[in-house]
Amino acid sequence: MDKSNLVLTLEQRQALSIQQVESLELLGYSNQELESFLTTEYLENPMLESSDDKQSTQIQNIEQMYEKSTSYEEHYKKWADDDSNRQQDIAASNTEDLAESLLLQLNKADFSEEQWNLIPHLIRGLDEDGFFPYEPREFAEVFHTDKQTVE
Repeated sequence: MDKSNLVLTLEQRQALSIQQVESLELLGYSNQELESFLTTEYLENPMLESSDDKQSTQIQNIEQMYEKSTSYEEHYKKWADDDSNRQQDIAASNTEDLAESLLLQLNKADFSEEQWNLIPHLIRGLDEDGFFPYEPREFAEVFHTDKQTVE
């Protein structure tokens, strides 16, 4: 009787998808090659947007904000004038404004009473992007406190 040897082999293979191969190619590009590739893609596909445009717009907005160099006192007066003009407005129902939302996130026990009283004014001084563009010294002068308390 002929005894044949049975051999069982276990083999594992990994096949890369087209997307994986393209990703690996992109990772291998130098900065110049990548920039050239992206430029070509932007020219071939009008639906793609370049992040350079968005980044330059954001930088211009920040530069304009600092070029204005509005003092906190001027900003506060403008804000107070806006409020007096809006006293006849109808309030929106059940909406939480940003100031309330920020205040709810703070623990009152972490602040002195003087600091806690300044916080709503600090929040009102934030610009559209959430930055506080004023000098702490200016703010301290307007509210008759010291710079360390504001910081």
